[in-house]
Amino acid sequence: MGDVNYTAVSPDGRQLFATLSGGGWLLGALPGPLTRETAAFTESPVVGGGRFAATTWSRDGRWLVGFLVTPTGGNAGNALYNLAAGTVTRLNDVGGGELAWMPDQTRVLYITPDGAMMIQNIVTLKSCRVDVTLPPPDADYTIVASLDGRTIYYGARQVEANIWKVAAPQAGKR
Repeated sequence: MGDVNYTAVSPDGRQLFATLSGGGWLLGALPGPLTRETAAFTESPVVGGGRFAATTWSRDGRWLVGFLVTPTGGNAGNALYNLAAGTVTRLNDVGGGELAWMPDQTRVLYITPDGAMMIQNIVTLKSCRVDVTLPPPDADYTIVASLDGRTIYYGARQVEANIWKVAAPQAGKR
C-alpha cells in the first residue's frame, strides 16, 4: 500500500481518507480496516506541475484540501479537490502545506514557506495576508482553526541550544 502521510475522518464520521506517499489516496467506510481491497483508490490528480496530496477534509464533507508535490518532491502550491465531481482546482502556487478551514466553508488559512499566514477564498481564489508575526512554522506547516474561527493553532519550530564548557584539568590536579 505504501506509506501513509495524512489521514482524516469525514465530518459525519462514516469515512476515512489516507494519503499515500507514492501518490493517491484511499477513501473507505469506517470502522475499517482501510486497505486497497476495502477502500476506493484515487490517483493523485496533476495540476500546475504537481500531484495533489490531500491533508484535510472540509467540515461539510464536500472538499479535500492539500498541497501540490512536484516530481522532485518540492511544493507547487495548494489545491482543492471536489469529492462529488472528482475535480481539482489549484488555489495558489505559494502554499506550504496543510490548510485550515474557516467556519464559512468558503475560506482556507495556510502558512507560506516564508512564514506568512494567508487566508484565501476558494470560490474567487483571492487571498490576503493576515497581519501577524509568527515563529517559524514546522516542516509540514501544520495549521487548524477552531470551529468558530476565532482561534488558530499551528505547529512551530523552536530551536534551542546549550553551550557547555569543558575545562582541561590543571597540571597536578585530577
